[in-house]
Amino acid sequence: MKTVNRPSLNLQAFTDDIENKNDDNWMISYIDVFVLMSTVFVMLLVLSRSESGEATLESLKDSVQVLPEHIVDVSDLALMDKKIPNERWMADISSSIQLNGLEKLVTLIKDANYTELAIQSRVLFSSGTSELTRSGEGLLEKLIPVLKDSEGLVFIEGHTDDHPIATSRFSSNWDLASARATEVLQFFVAGGLNKSRFRAVSYGDTKPYAPNSSEANRQKNRRVSLMIQRQI
Repeated sequence: MKTVNRPSLNLQAFTDDIENKNDDNWMISYIDVFVLMSTVFVMLLVLSRSESGEATLESLKDSVQVLPEHIVDVSDLALMDKKIPNERWMADISSSIQLNGLEKLVTLIKDANYTELAIQSRVLFSSGTSELTRSGEGLLEKLIPVLKDSEGLVFIEGHTDDHPIATSRFSSNWDLASARATEVLQFFVAGGLNKSRFRAVSYGDTKPYAPNSSEANRQKNRRVSLMIQRQI
């Protein structure tokens, strides 16, 4: 039996198909709008972050340009803090030597590690003895204030010329130089300086300033040297 198409059924199917298409079209339009709005929102957010990021970057650039002009390294501060007192201290010693007319008796020598004050023994002691004279005490008293302003260890070195000594008290130049260095150390400690900073050392005649070929040179070699550690 031959099947006959029924227009009403075909129309209903067509109507249903149109309604389904309309429903789908509505959903597609809504999705398009949602996607568009989302895209715009994301673009605005990106632009906003980009502008603030550029501003932040510019401010950071400005900071980097300014900061190096004002940065001072901590080690530089420490060095500046130490250099100023040391320079003032050196000036005080030089001034003290000049004011007391001791240029020919006290020699000031500076190097990278130590400041040396070389004092001729005849200013401090009588020949062959280790007791300070009044002139020696007077000189050392003038050095106490400037030593208080210094820092670091102070090595007190005793030196002699090459003439041997043999007495009831000193059997050699080593003993004489040691006793004199110790006498100076004890004077400074009695004057209020911190004893932990001082060391007494004897060199005898092993480190002469000049050849022991004349009395003038021997006077230079007979000395007590204060080796003051430089704190810079």
